[in-house]
Amino acid sequence: ERAAKQLKEGGFNLAWAQSREELDVAAKYGLRAIYCMGASVRYLKKDGVLEDPELESRIRAVKDHPALYVYSHYDEPSAKIFKELAREKERMRRLDPNHPTWCGLLPSYANSEQLGLEGDVLSVYGEYWRRFCETYRPEVIDFDYYPFCVDLDYPHYFLNLGLARQHATLLGVPFKNSLQACTW
Repeated sequence: ERAAKQLKEGGFNLAWAQSREELDVAAKYGLRAIYCMGASVRYLKKDGVLEDPELESRIRAVKDHPALYVYSHYDEPSAKIFKELAREKERMRRLDPNHPTWCGLLPSYANSEQLGLEGDVLSVYGEYWRRFCETYRPEVIDFDYYPFCVDLDYPHYFLNLGLARQHATLLGVPFKNSLQACTW
């Protein structure tokens, strides 16, 4: 609750939530919330199939909450599971057609194994974005970029930003970017 109060006093209007109780706190302070659906990660089987038996009950529990703004569906997926994520997103939309979903895409400093594609990362990174947008059909494009490390800084932020803008424009959807402001 202290964090929600700080956000409100700081002029922010959006917070993260992982439970109905956290949505209640957000509403108490006049905030909207990004509802983290990250639990679906634990339902990813070795064959790449997502089976989340709790998905329906989790969405039904929050879909009418006044603080709910968007579902954060999955963070930094591999291209190998885009089809499964798209199927799960469609299931989420049937359960709640009033709130969009997003997946946070991997940044260009991910390796090709993380991307789920073969080849040099900078060569296949545009393909990663193309496949995601073509398969998942995002309603909001999301990517994080954390360029500052203790021993180096990652140099390709504007590549990521350009791809987000390009695909958001082609799809006619907004995009969100979280940019790191300090070393981690």
